[in-house]
Amino acid sequence: MLTACTDDDGLCRFDKVPKTNSDIAAIQFRDPVSGVCQSFGFPDDCNDPCGRACPEQPAVANPDWAQCFTQCEGLDENTCKTQSGCRAVYAGDKFHECWGVAPSGPVQGGDCSSFGAQECSRHDDCVAQHEAGAPIGTFKACAAEGSVADPGSCVGAVTCNTQQPVCPANTQPGRRNGCWTGYCIPNAQCDSLPACSTLAEMGCIARTDCAPIYEGKNCTCNGTSCTCQSWTFESCDPR
Repeated sequence: MLTACTDDDGLCRFDKVPKTNSDIAAIQFRDPVSGVCQSFGFPDDCNDPCGRACPEQPAVANPDWAQCFTQCEGLDENTCKTQSGCRAVYAGDKFHECWGVAPSGPVQGGDCSSFGAQECSRHDDCVAQHEAGAPIGTFKACAAEGSVADPGSCVGAVTCNTQQPVCPANTQPGRRNGCWTGYCIPNAQCDSLPACSTLAEMGCIARTDCAPIYEGKNCTCNGTSCTCQSWTFESCDPR
């Protein structure tokens, strides 16, 4: 006599269970439009309590999207642009991250500005411009690699041992990751302006809303003015 294989309601059926984490390779692919990483090609596993063969499931083909979490991610803006197989991505007007190219790439050449999200993702000589978002908005344009750069922020501590660029009035030297970017950002385009009290003499002079304060030495004064042999920058105050 053969023993039947049944579950609680007396029927023999296939039991679908998801694969365990150890069964699924940690490979994800990045949607070039949304920038979101997604998994493909891992259908549910099948356990049949009656010992029958599980029904075959069609394989899910991976799209021509860049793989997530490659060596490109973590590179800074300038290094990203010089690395083959990597492309710079911007959110708003700020550098967001370095991503890999689609597996059909890398390719070079052509008018980057005419490419959609997918074609842009194949080129490592183009950059992708996305809307600002959290963490990033949708794709809006493709541009030539040398035509887009992040000038940085107008505020933030600078720890690099490099010389501050001399910027004209009503602009601020850009800074990113503790270093000067080499750009002079118009005040009207700044994310925020540094407080007058944090500025050195030349930075204070360049700001029309700040006033440099000096201490005079060996001065001769009358009722309206003073003539001094020397002046020492003392502080920067708001006007």
